[in-house]
Amino acid sequence: MPTQYRKWIVRSAGALVIIAIGVFIYRAHPPSVATPALATSMLDTSAGIVPTQDVAPGFFQPVAASPADAMPTAPTEPSAAPVGFKKYHSTQYHFSLLYPQDLKITEYDEGSGAHTTVFEKDDNTAFQIFVVPYDESRVSTARFQMDEPSGVMQKPQQITVGGVPATAFFGSNDVMGDTREVWFIRGGYLYEITTYKPLDSWLAGILQSVSI
Repeated sequence: MPTQYRKWIVRSAGALVIIAIGVFIYRAHPPSVATPALATSMLDTSAGIVPTQDVAPGFFQPVAASPADAMPTAPTEPSAAPVGFKKYHSTQYHFSLLYPQDLKITEYDEGSGAHTTVFEKDDNTAFQIFVVPYDESRVSTARFQMDEPSGVMQKPQQITVGGVPATAFFGSNDVMGDTREVWFIRGGYLYEITTYKPLDSWLAGILQSVSI
């Protein structure tokens, strides 16, 4: 089991106690049957985004990496958060975002430079951002299998997060069940954003506020 999921179990026990309740909540908020929300910003794969043998199946890559990928720039934070939202800013991992103010933030040092930030509230509405140092330019099969041992990647889509190319897909793990995930590499780090599958549209709205 990946470290980030294990940490979520051990240190966020309160959220896990209500997983069964979450099933009821999911039924009350079913996922859209239309095109997944995170796919709305999909890039044209015919214009340079192509899968290759150097990346895990389902991941996409630009033909040539942008020079900006090598050195992250400081994210530009909004001057003020809209009503009902708060700002989260990570200087170390070079990103910021706006999140609903009713979410509680818990942060875990995973060791070796890795870090997990969990945003959650009592009704099992949650997402997490796992960041790990990564010196590859593409997500390798070995890395994907390490962090997603189920091997599930359904409906991968190429999107952008804060102007950075990312791959969004539906996954699965033993802790959360079916998931919505967004992975991207930037400035020597691999970012893995995960939520429950029915919260796809909700997460899409949050990701629109990301600055990297």
